[in-house]
Amino acid sequence: MKRFIKMLSIGVLFSSLCMSVFAEARQGNPVVKRTLKLSTADEYIFSNGEILTLDRDEKHIFLVVNGTIIPNATVKVVDGYSLVPLNMISEELGMQVKWQKGDSNIIIEKGKTSVRAIVGERKAKVNGQETNCGTAVTILNDTLYVPIRFIAQMFSFSLGYIPYTVEGIEPISQALKNPIITIDENTTEKVLTEEEAKAIAKKQLTEKYNQFVSTGYYAEVSTYKKTLSQLQGSINQMSVQGKTSRYWIFSGPKTILVDEYNGNVFFLGYGYTTFIHSINEDKSIFQIFGSGYFAG
Repeated sequence: MKRFIKMLSIGVLFSSLCMSVFAEARQGNPVVKRTLKLSTADEYIFSNGEILTLDRDEKHIFLVVNGTIIPNATVKVVDGYSLVPLNMISEELGMQVKWQKGDSNIIIEKGKTSVRAIVGERKAKVNGQETNCGTAVTILNDTLYVPIRFIAQMFSFSLGYIPYTVEGIEPISQALKNPIITIDENTTEKVLTEEEAKAIAKKQLTEKYNQFVSTGYYAEVSTYKKTLSQLQGSINQMSVQGKTSRYWIFSGPKTILVDEYNGNVFFLGYGYTTFIHSINEDKSIFQIFGSGYFAG
């Protein structure tokens, strides 16, 4: 059926609505596009060419590691615990894994922390001390699944859950139309406070606004002066609107997201397409200050 949906969707490609819905935190490049091709299915196209097709009513928990969506990572929920494929998070998080198919013993190491677990058991040893995993390490379809909360706690990673909500400001989750689990390393490093993140966003937006005005066109038209004043006011009066596990969300000319780990600034755009782009991308100045204010 899904194969049929994909083939049929090619015929209506000209009417597709493409949405770039997530940006890689470190580089600001689009990671995934969501293409609405049929009334019954959504197609997610990842930057590495992988495609995930979901029925419109099908729920899929997306996994984001260090700000990057992991294509086709299947999250299993067992007894209320979320289990993730160990091989899909270990490399990104800098963990060394010693395990072979058919073996029930697993060793996971990073820095000074060593975790020894046994498939099917809820107990594990962390640096020689026995502790509870919450739920058992499991093998499904020859893939090793581990409870992500246990991994986060043992290696001091930051774990977050972003539910899809129709109301409230959760732009990343709303764009993906599904919940998201995020896990990030470097939690021992200093992260940006709300005020620090707002100061970074305000500084960059002010610079972009000055570039926008310096073009001369809008500043020279008297009827535009009120709109320009409103834009400047929206920067000066920025306020926090929400917080995901990694991003501060602020009001502004557009909804503004600031990565609390590295200070990268993104903005959310609405219209016929919905997108999350870096503030430093080409054409970002007009998309932030022009679109929706002076045109379309």
